[in-house]
Amino acid sequence: MVSLDPPPPESLAPGEIELSCESPIDTLATPPTGYTTALDAVALATASVRPASPSGPGDPYDLFAKTGLVVRADRPVTLTVPPAVAVAWGTNRGKWTMVLRIPGCPGTAGPDSPWMAFPGGFSVRTPQCVPVEVRSGTRRQTLRVPVGRSC
Repeated sequence: MVSLDPPPPESLAPGEIELSCESPIDTLATPPTGYTTALDAVALATASVRPASPSGPGDPYDLFAKTGLVVRADRPVTLTVPPAVAVAWGTNRGKWTMVLRIPGCPGTAGPDSPWMAFPGGFSVRTPQCVPVEVRSGTRRQTLRVPVGRSC
């Protein structure tokens, strides 16, 4: 079988996917209420349980929890989730990964709206408190996202 997908850029590790910055669903002055910011670069919903529903075709695991990813313009970071969890956001929806690289999306709305929101979420085997490691250079921070159950 021949793959129609273009090969990943040389700088991506095997299994890593890069967020496409092309189509944020919104630009914001600050992350929404209920989101926690990590390394002043990304924000994820951590304040309330994300409902986990049966997954759709093509999802890698049994449950899907829809939640936005909010990224700060021009801040490259990498998100990593544990095995039995996969993430997909933006136009990458359907391209599931355990390692999502955010290239430092260029700001499109100016200095008053430096944050961009992307749709997507988590695919999990069971409800869980998902640790999401956020890395930028040598700095690391872990956010815990309640997917189907509280943390």
